Amino acid sequence: MKTLLPPGWPRPKGYANGTSAKGRVVVTAGVVGWTAAEEFERADLAGQFRQVLANILAILAEDGAGPEHIVRMTCYVTDIAEYRA
Repeated sequence: MKTLLPPGWPRPKGYANGTSAKGRVVVTAGVVGWTAAEEFERADLAGQFRQVLANILAILAEDGAGPEHIVRMTCYVTDIAEYRA
C-alpha cells in the first residue's frame, strides 16, 4: 500500500489524500456490532465499534489479510452526540 501525499500540500491528520494498493480487493458489507451469534453484547457506541472491528478482522482473516491491508473504511454513526462524547 502506498500513501499519496503531493509535495507541498499540508499533511492531513488521520487520513491521506490518496492511497494506492496492489493485489486482491476484499469488500465487506453489512458489518455491524453484533457477535457471530447475531447478539448485541454492548449497547454503547465504543463497545459496538470494538465488535465491528473484531468482525472485520475475522472477515479479512478468511482471505489471509489483516488490519494493515485496510485501504478505506466508512463508518455510519446514528447517534452523533455519543460519537462526540
